[in-house]
Amino acid sequence: MTIGLSATFVDFDSLSLDINVVIPPDFLSTSQFESALPAAIKNMANDARDFWLTLAGQNLKSSRIAYQQAIRVDVVEDSSFSLLLDGPLAFSVEKGSEPYPMHIGYKVAPLNVDREVYFTNPKVFVRGKGKPWMHPGLPGVNFAKHVVEELHTVIIPRHIQKIVEDL
Repeated sequence: MTIGLSATFVDFDSLSLDINVVIPPDFLSTSQFESALPAAIKNMANDARDFWLTLAGQNLKSSRIAYQQAIRVDVVEDSSFSLLLDGPLAFSVEKGSEPYPMHIGYKVAPLNVDREVYFTNPKVFVRGKGKPWMHPGLPGVNFAKHVVEELHTVIIPRHIQKIVEDL
């Protein structure tokens, strides 16, 4: 049995993992097997999505919700599906970021000209102190690699085995 995989960067803020399960013609080419395969493909896709959601939930903190909401699954045909990670924040968490300059900016201070604190109506803007610096960038989490590995080693073999046992 062959599992085809292609990872496609649709644009700079989305990733598509296209999964195609190819069953050799001589491998249980029965009508029962062929009729059970579409449901198994949908279950594989849902299991892969659930694994990805769990992986993100266990390892991410502040970006967890946005990352999880960006994970989608599309069943394309009876033997293939796509897992999509769509959105600029989720994509940057997945792939990481290059170093970028950090500029010191302005911030609002809750002081008026008499140096009394007024939290409801700040009047003075204070220039940040310090020098601009380069942020070193962020490493990507690369969860897609783990999802593909889980598909190859656990999810797809489990579902094919279940079909075979049910025959």
